[in-house]
Amino acid sequence: MPSYSVPRLTAMIVAIIILAFPCLGAAGNGALWVPVEVAQFEEDDEPEDDNEPALSIKANPLQVCTREGCVQAAEKFSNAEIMSAIYGLLKHNERSVVKPCESEITNRNCTSEGFSLFVLAGILPANANLAELAYKDIRINKDNTEITLKIGITGSFLGASANCGDLDAVIRLNAQNNPVLAGKESFYCNWLAIGNIFWSYTHVIDFVDFAKGTMGGPFEFSAIGLLTAGGADGYGQHNLTPANTALLPGSNGTLTIATKVPTAPPSTASLPTTSLP
Repeated sequence: MPSYSVPRLTAMIVAIIILAFPCLGAAGNGALWVPVEVAQFEEDDEPEDDNEPALSIKANPLQVCTREGCVQAAEKFSNAEIMSAIYGLLKHNERSVVKPCESEITNRNCTSEGFSLFVLAGILPANANLAELAYKDIRINKDNTEITLKIGITGSFLGASANCGDLDAVIRLNAQNNPVLAGKESFYCNWLAIGNIFWSYTHVIDFVDFAKGTMGGPFEFSAIGLLTAGGADGYGQHNLTPANTALLPGSNGTLTIATKVPTAPPSTASLPTTSLP
């Protein structure tokens, strides 16, 4: 028998319930009840804490890579340095086309173009594809604890383009000090003016490669819509453009982004730092 991940099984069960009971309504008037918001941060039987996302998605400890090599983030860098460096990488790619992909956890090589998302539209099972992203309005707070941004979505379903709204997203560190990218609410997609669906997206980051411009980890999508449900999970990454600058030694062992090539390479692994605009 084929095996299905939890999000896909959930999507199929929800779709069956919707199809079997089309006349259920919150007020008993025969209207179809369609929830349009899905919780982004979940923890079993405990209240949500907006300042510390707690997720069911399991991830490895955060690893960071620079031109000098890769290290466990907790061994070398503060949380503020990590968030500041991620902000700098995202800011460098603001409004550029970013290509996501599913990848192998061992070598982080892409195994697909974009994210493949399972969709059950009525009784029709099919895959949607999220092919391109565009970061917009990227900001970081003064404490370097939260990054907010909007993500433009380019996707398709059964080969036809889908019209998707922006994802209003936030990046915070979870209890294990992994950066977590998640939507503040679901983003909406429409297909051929008839297929309407709301997607939620959560991505736990367990590696950031500042030399290659990639960051990724385990991700999860879930969705619900009129006679439609969907889901996906796996391991994947965002493929960005690394900053075309040299990395110079900064204070306290950190790195600063500079425009001139240093006369000698840094001797210890360190991160790029980014000052607020």
